[in-house]
Amino acid sequence: VFYGHLSPGRLLPPTSLFSLIGDVPSDRLGGSVTWRAAPRLDVLAELLGRVQDKDLGGDAFVETRLRFDDEGASWASLRLRRQGMPQTSWSGIRVAIAMALPKKWAAVGEGEVVLRDSDIDGRGQIWPWGLAGLSKEIASGWQLAAALETGATPQQSFYLNALVRATYLWGSS
Repeated sequence: VFYGHLSPGRLLPPTSLFSLIGDVPSDRLGGSVTWRAAPRLDVLAELLGRVQDKDLGGDAFVETRLRFDDEGASWASLRLRRQGMPQTSWSGIRVAIAMALPKKWAAVGEGEVVLRDSDIDGRGQIWPWGLAGLSKEIASGWQLAAALETGATPQQSFYLNALVRATYLWGSS
């Protein structure tokens, strides 16, 4: 059980459609539960009420995560989400997979589709987003990653970004 004052734009990546659509500060009261349905399968559910600019609404999601190995390095997840606030009601689905590959390679793929309840200002009701990436540990503590991201937002009918990242973990062995 929890209560909080939340500004999602400070918590979620700015490229996520979930943060673009739901980025309005609000007060929330709700609860969440995690269930280990099988040794490598977790189910997380959350239900909450929200007060936002004196409007009352709610938010709910259920997510499953299946780990393919004991360490959790390879996994797949599915999340269904519903946000019901006046003027900003929408439903979404997100699928993600991460795979540890031989020779210290890793791959990730993510996709989201958001469906708004109504078309406001002719911006459309369906907004997709996707990302595919690869990473490789190139030396002790060093990782190089690259990804392609594409999608649509209320402001853009289509975009494509290329991302490259070099990371070093201090104190790694």
